[in-house]
Amino acid sequence: MKIAAGIVLYNPEIARLDKNIESIKTQVNEIILFNNGSKNTKQILKYLKNKNVNYILVNSDSNLGIAHALNRLCKEAMKKNYKWLLTLDQDTVVSPNLVHKYSQYVNLPNVGQLSCTYKDRNSSELKYKIDTDVKEVKECITSGTLLSLGALEKVGGFDENMFIDYVDFDLCYALRKINYKTYQISYIGMLHEIGHITPVNFFCKRIDIFNQTTFRHYYRCRNYFLFSKRYNLCKVHTMIYMQFKEWVKVLLYENNKFAKTKAMFKGMYDGLRISTDRKNYF
Repeated sequence: MKIAAGIVLYNPEIARLDKNIESIKTQVNEIILFNNGSKNTKQILKYLKNKNVNYILVNSDSNLGIAHALNRLCKEAMKKNYKWLLTLDQDTVVSPNLVHKYSQYVNLPNVGQLSCTYKDRNSSELKYKIDTDVKEVKECITSGTLLSLGALEKVGGFDENMFIDYVDFDLCYALRKINYKTYQISYIGMLHEIGHITPVNFFCKRIDIFNQTTFRHYYRCRNYFLFSKRYNLCKVHTMIYMQFKEWVKVLLYENNKFAKTKAMFKGMYDGLRISTDRKNYF
């Protein structure tokens, strides 16, 4: 079974990227990279030139968003007749047998994606641990997921209108609407990091602070409303309440409070007004 790996690059730390590529290069037939407007492109090119690995590099002069980058990776893989693409963040380090483990489950009924358990680099916690060998799940993150390109094409690809944030969960729900399933296997498949999360103690309860930019706060809020409306996940008052809780965390624990507050309110306004229609990018 031919499998390619797809990695989106955005100002990557070369040492971390090298660990990523070293961990996956012997498990797949080819690595496809999309350079999404990185400022250190010369450094990336120099690194790859000296690297003994089978790869394709697609360059963009500007940041076109994670959804567009993922679609480009998938289209490049499809041009070369790959049926499966392992999508990876640039700093993810996979386990030695991840692709072999996944290959045992590709014939599950209506499989759209295969995901795994992983360790968080910030805390060493196990994420999404399950008690069975495999089970169907509602959602998974993009990194470390083995994606059926045939299923992706039928659903129209990743939603580029979202740009970043909720792109992965949106795909999971879109696949399920046309009867494709997302499965999770009981295997610690990677070391991964979700942003720069800082845990804090809030009235004896641990909460995670994402410490994201104003730009990201806008898209997290906007796309939360878009995602929730598109799949009828909750009422508007519940959406507003959930974002209110996020806003409180910004006020208590993050810097640039005014700019982030402004971004969140604009995100809420845009998210309530935006069309929920999902375009076909293939």
